[in-house]
Amino acid sequence: MPQPITVSGSMTRLTGTTQYASGDVIGQSGTAGSCSPITLNVAVYPKGKIASLRVRKSGTSVTTCTIRAHFYVTLPVFSNGDNSAWLTSKFDGWVGSIDVTVDRAFADGAAGIGYPTAPLTYAATANATTGVAPLYVVLETRSAYTPADSEVFTVSAEIVQG
Repeated sequence: MPQPITVSGSMTRLTGTTQYASGDVIGQSGTAGSCSPITLNVAVYPKGKIASLRVRKSGTSVTTCTIRAHFYVTLPVFSNGDNSAWLTSKFDGWVGSIDVTVDRAFADGAAGIGYPTAPLTYAATANATTGVAPLYVVLETRSAYTPADSEVFTVSAEIVQG
């Protein structure tokens, strides 16, 4: 039986510490359409199942920090910018989401682990030029959360072959 793999990616959010409301997108730009998702390279398992997700952030605060990670097999386009309502281009390509409560504070950041409430299976298409099969992640707040300035978010998904 194939072993699970872990794929990771990160992003640095917009500068500032303006509090998020539940349902806001965490992004790199306040301009609508200018944010990019986190890209995970799932080339080893272009078809698989997301078993768990770790979210790590550079800020140490864990006060009301619940994050929903949305997974896509096609590149989503953001309708809004950072700290605005989460809304992406279309349903096609959306795999599902995992909620993560970031509840563990460390000297160099904070982290949490989440598990899907229903199976999250996907079939990513490899890029013809690079051979990379990307899985995209968009972060949404699920609580009123005050971020650290230029906070870095790293997501690590455990993938099993599917």
